[in-house]
Amino acid sequence: MGTLKLRNCSRFQLTYWREVLGARKNYVGAGSEGTYDWKATYTLKVKRTSEQPSGEGKRMAVNQNGTYYAVWTGSRVEILDEAQILGYGVNGDNPHIGTWLAVTTTERLPVKWKLLNSMQNPTASDVKINITSEQGFSSTVSSSSTLRASATLEATVKVGAIFRVKSVTVKGSATVETVHITMNEDTIYATVRHQQDYTVPAGKSLYVWQAYVDVLGHELLLDHVVHSESPAEPTQPIFEAAAADLQVFPV
Repeated sequence: MGTLKLRNCSRFQLTYWREVLGARKNYVGAGSEGTYDWKATYTLKVKRTSEQPSGEGKRMAVNQNGTYYAVWTGSRVEILDEAQILGYGVNGDNPHIGTWLAVTTTERLPVKWKLLNSMQNPTASDVKINITSEQGFSSTVSSSSTLRASATLEATVKVGAIFRVKSVTVKGSATVETVHITMNEDTIYATVRHQQDYTVPAGKSLYVWQAYVDVLGHELLLDHVVHSESPAEPTQPIFEAAAADLQVFPV
């Protein structure tokens, strides 16, 4: 007698059974693991329990002692083995892959500055300028995205690794202020735009800088913008390295 494990990576409740007349139906909730006891190789079938279309799928000749992963492809349920699930990543319909595969690690990541905008005012009158900044990952990164590392972080994350950022904490200090920024997935992956008016005095220049966390080659923009008349990168506040909780997937 063997025990097959079916891990539901999707956001749906699933029904699964052995393809044979009269086989009992089993149910597994989103993010949960179901089991099936049988003594021989068989065909495993699975579908969404309540939604239509049910997207029924099957896998022939499953190993009765194997571990399999159910994902929703958009049209049907697919049953993947342990080799096929690697590199699949997370998406909106399959948020629970990380439950089974990801390793969460807390790492220190650098905080840097980027020049948002600059303007020189050669006129004899003050000039107003409106500048837009964003908070979180850029709008090209959706809430269901997984990222690929374009840099290596010691031995933990290699170039090409798939990961998500679960939370980030940033601390900084300056002469007149203490900065403490905490972001979770709701703000990390939901781009928020801010607009602010600036006045550039006659004959002066304006340089607007924004702090960001360099997350293995991806810019996580912080809600911290400073401006000055100097083109030099800001010296205050001085940020410590960001503490980032990363969910790393095997590839």
